[in-house]
Amino acid sequence: FNNMRTPAALVAGGLVPLGILMNKPIREEEDTIKTKVLKKSSALLGVASLLSEIIAVIYASIAINKLVELPSPQTASVADLLSQNHNLPWLGANVHFFLGMMGFSLLVGTRVYLVYGGAVGNLAIGYSVAFFLQMLAVVNRGIALGRGGSHHFGANNFGHLCLLYGLSILRFATRDTTSVCSILSIGVTAVTIANTIVSFYKDYAEASKKKKE
Repeated sequence: FNNMRTPAALVAGGLVPLGILMNKPIREEEDTIKTKVLKKSSALLGVASLLSEIIAVIYASIAINKLVELPSPQTASVADLLSQNHNLPWLGANVHFFLGMMGFSLLVGTRVYLVYGGAVGNLAIGYSVAFFLQMLAVVNRGIALGRGGSHHFGANNFGHLCLLYGLSILRFATRDTTSVCSILSIGVTAVTIANTIVSFYKDYAEASKKKKE
């Protein structure tokens, strides 16, 4: 767990200026539609990535405390111990750590584009997307190679790992009112994200219409 907690904390520290403090207001008359969309999406991505890394740190910290405080049963391997007694924290720490890292990689490119624009900005975004996809490929290969007897190693790729994490949250939600409220909040946030995407599309449609006129 500590091999994720420390890097997650470091990435979270970098996300504060990159994804939060450096955000600039939208200039309705001067900004192009692409710049407006990137400003909005980078702000949302920065917040989501930062919160994801914070959750990863919390999962890892609580799991480390429990491993120290509670007696551990005899198991055939460390993987079995994690699967039987710490499955949710292990899944949560992995999923949120990787999500935050991927969001960070995309933010680097969008931030350079918003500052420099033009060829340099497009090149930076291209780099970010390329390295994001390579990062996802590395994670997928690692997950596939780690399959074994443990439940969380049954995932074939990162998407499957996220699905297992979501199902684990739902199983534990019945035991805790706070978890139910969290799931409801996620549902409301999903609706808000959908509305935001629609607003992006409307902005693009309006800008295209004005160009033609």
